[in-house]
Amino acid sequence: MANERDYWYWFVNLEGIGVRKGNRLLERFHEPSELYRASEKYIREMEGVTERDKQAILKDRNISKFQKKLDNLAKKYIYFIPS
Repeated sequence: MANERDYWYWFVNLEGIGVRKGNRLLERFHEPSELYRASEKYIREMEGVTERDKQAILKDRNISKFQKKLDNLAKKYIYFIPS
């Protein structure tokens, strides 16, 4: 089961989504998990978000992939700590 840390790791690794775009998305969704759980239809219809950014959000919605990446980092004693 995914936790907020997993969703934050997914969020900060979205291709092409930097600090400014990320902050704008968080103004709308408040938490990365809310963006992750948003329907594809809702994301595709969002205004103020480019098609490229919508594709980036929808492309990698496999949270277990990011959980494995976090586990691999932890094996190397590297930890992701969201603020």
